[in-house]
Amino acid sequence: MIFRVLFVATVFAASPLAATQVAWAAQAMHGVALVIGESKYEQLPALANPSKDARDIDRLLGDLGFDVDRVLNADGDELQEAIARFEDEAKDADIALIYYSGHGIEAKGQNFIAPTDTDLKTPETAGASMIAVQPILDALARVVPVSIILLDACRSDPFPPGQTIVLPGDTAPTPVEGHGLAPVRGPTPVAVKAADPDSFGSVIGFSASPGEPALDGAPGENSPYAAALLKHFAAGGYSFGDVMTMVTEEVYLKTKARQLPWTNSSLRKVLNFEAPADGDGDSDQSAIKSERRKLLLSIAGTPVATKKYVEQLAGQEKVPLDALYGMLDVLGIKTSDEGGDVEQQLQKGAERLKQIIAEKPQAVKTDPELERLSKLADDAEAEGAIALALKYRDAASGRADTLLDQKQKQAEQLRQDMLDIAATYAQNAATALLNFDHRHAAELYGKAYDAVKDWDKAQALTYKIGQGDALYDQGYYKADNAAITAALFVYHDALTLAPRENDPTGWSEVRDRMGQAQQVLGDRLTDPSMLETSLLSYRAALDVRTKAAMPVEWANTQNNLGNILYTIGMRQRDTAMLDEAVAAMQAALTVFTPEDMPAKWSVTLGNLTAVRVDLAALTYAATDNAEMAAAAAGVADPTNIPEVVKARADANAILEVALTTLHSALDAKGSSLNPLDRAMLSHTLASGYEQKGEMNHSPPDLRKAAQLYESVLQVHTRERTPAQWVRSSNNLAITLKKLADETGDPAPLRQAVGIYRDVVATTSRESMPLDWADYQQNLGNALAALAEYEDPAPNLDAALAAYDAAGEITTVARGASKWQGLQTAIATTLLMKGLKTMDRAPVLEAQQITLAARDRMRELGAPADDFYTQYLAAVDKVLAILPK
Repeated sequence: MIFRVLFVATVFAASPLAATQVAWAAQAMHGVALVIGESKYEQLPALANPSKDARDIDRLLGDLGFDVDRVLNADGDELQEAIARFEDEAKDADIALIYYSGHGIEAKGQNFIAPTDTDLKTPETAGASMIAVQPILDALARVVPVSIILLDACRSDPFPPGQTIVLPGDTAPTPVEGHGLAPVRGPTPVAVKAADPDSFGSVIGFSASPGEPALDGAPGENSPYAAALLKHFAAGGYSFGDVMTMVTEEVYLKTKARQLPWTNSSLRKVLNFEAPADGDGDSDQSAIKSERRKLLLSIAGTPVATKKYVEQLAGQEKVPLDALYGMLDVLGIKTSDEGGDVEQQLQKGAERLKQIIAEKPQAVKTDPELERLSKLADDAEAEGAIALALKYRDAASGRADTLLDQKQKQAEQLRQDMLDIAATYAQNAATALLNFDHRHAAELYGKAYDAVKDWDKAQALTYKIGQGDALYDQGYYKADNAAITAALFVYHDALTLAPRENDPTGWSEVRDRMGQAQQVLGDRLTDPSMLETSLLSYRAALDVRTKAAMPVEWANTQNNLGNILYTIGMRQRDTAMLDEAVAAMQAALTVFTPEDMPAKWSVTLGNLTAVRVDLAALTYAATDNAEMAAAAAGVADPTNIPEVVKARADANAILEVALTTLHSALDAKGSSLNPLDRAMLSHTLASGYEQKGEMNHSPPDLRKAAQLYESVLQVHTRERTPAQWVRSSNNLAITLKKLADETGDPAPLRQAVGIYRDVVATTSRESMPLDWADYQQNLGNALAALAEYEDPAPNLDAALAAYDAAGEITTVARGASKWQGLQTAIATTLLMKGLKTMDRAPVLEAQQITLAARDRMRELGAPADDFYTQYLAAVDKVLAILPK
């Protein structure tokens, strides 16, 4: 690379050239350089970075066209030899440059550099081993037109406290000064043959101000002075004086004002380098460097008072000096101005800068252009080029505008795609429901929810509820309690999507569904707390669902409220709760009409009829004890005692309303109902006829009930809807047993036993233990009744086995009344076995069971002593007729 130096005439006040400037033509000139790096000292503290600094400066000067000699970790002899050789080489050069990085001291007003073997044994050896700087300057001035010496020395005081040296030519010791080198006089140039006297001059650069220490920099990095030289020494288009000014201010900024280089120049012309463009052809980096250099030159002209304030503010707010100086121009303040609102504006700017630094995002931008522009802005801000940083930020925002438009379009397309994907899953789920594949439907609704949860909150709630509903249906129709439990978890998730304060409609819908799931699960598991929770869920939903605002939803929840009141009322045998259930369902029917909402009307009407039928049964059953007492007392027809007659009349009145209402509805709308709705109403109607036939000992009503149940089972098959099939089959078997009791015909009993066996086999003991126990007891009742007609011993033993199975579940904990009924059934069957076989053992066992039941009921606070006294008397009569 050709080294070119431009000498441009400088205007001096006393010069004949004061009125004009003359630019000399660029000439190809020869430059030599000696680069010295001293790190590994024998007796002085080692320095981390001089060797690296020297290598990097060597490379810089070589790129600028200098012929460079480099000396690393040289002892005194090697260093003296290198300097002498360099002085000789400089004779043929136009410029000679020495860069020294290592220890240096000042003594008696003179500066010395320290070779690696500096000897501290005595003041004499110390002085003899040091190399004075001034003679080097003088020697170069005699042989080369322009000399430049850059001393990156005095990193710290290298000598022990109190160290003295004897300088060459002296006899008395001289104390070593503290930190820093001393200013030097310029060398006196000597005439060189054929040289223009005006071309002579020298530059002496110190890395720190006279008497101040220089920083070494972090290990593995350059010293602040070397880094500044590397950054600005090759700056093209600037005078050498400006270059050294930039170096000075760069060090000042990077060391946070702790180090300020000093330069002494005696050049008679303006010296600059025809250096290559900065940034390796990168115009942006070149622009940042250019703005940085303008800033550095402006800082040099900043008033001392302003400078001190900027330094104080930077330390106080912990923000970079670079940016504060850069903000002066952005804020409309010239660095040469003083007073005014400088301090106020800088204070606000520093606070703003501190906030920006604290809030700066750490995420890496994925768009290359956005990342490039942001990085350029960061670089510009770091260099104090605040105005240029704004330009890059504006460009980044422009790119962001483009990206925003693109991404919004992509996001909208993605949103639509996700909605379409979700709709596809939901349509698949709906078809799965038509095929009664509830579990698959739940899975598909879950996928639909996942697809839209981040895109459409309302649709996400719809799909989440759909997922819960499908799981609920799986649990309800397939007797799958785990599915209902899963549905509850899904509904809980749905509640978070519809907070009451933001979406009361959605919230009330979810609470209603939670009530349904809690009701079914609580009923199956005989969990009173869950049933009460269900009741609370419905009441909470009704706080939002009013008839005026949401009539259909209000009616739905009224029907569901009636259902839970019915469930709890039946378990507690509480007719008042059943009356409340009737009122809730009648309220629902004010909205659900057969003309407008036939499906909901049929469901609610069926529920209302079922409640009335069971209310009639409870009303009639209230006289059971009185009837049994009359029988025990020898009354010929205990069903006709006044209490029973009145209860039967009241119950028949309730039944008449229920059956008449339902018959009228079926006659008017039955043909328009779908098979499932018609089957549901037929089941309810059958239960009414069953109750009527039992209360009134009416075989025709019982046969009517059986026929209706059989029609229901044509729709609810064991394979398609096992839960509904079990329910209707159980009721059919109960009706057949009652029919046999009234007619004395064992055929219905045989049919009932077969049905019960299928019902027990279909019902899961694990998921529906209470129902399973009830069905076992019903099977036992039918077998015991069949024993009156045929195969007494086998049928009675089978009945006892069924009772034993039921007893594993029907404990006192399930309910005293339920447990008492089972114990009585077991004792009665044992009595029958004893009579049929003329064996006292079963009768004695029946006696013990009855006594234990009586005592347990007393312990429970529900004594039935009258009943047990009469029952035990009957046992005694049987024992009296059996052989001992």
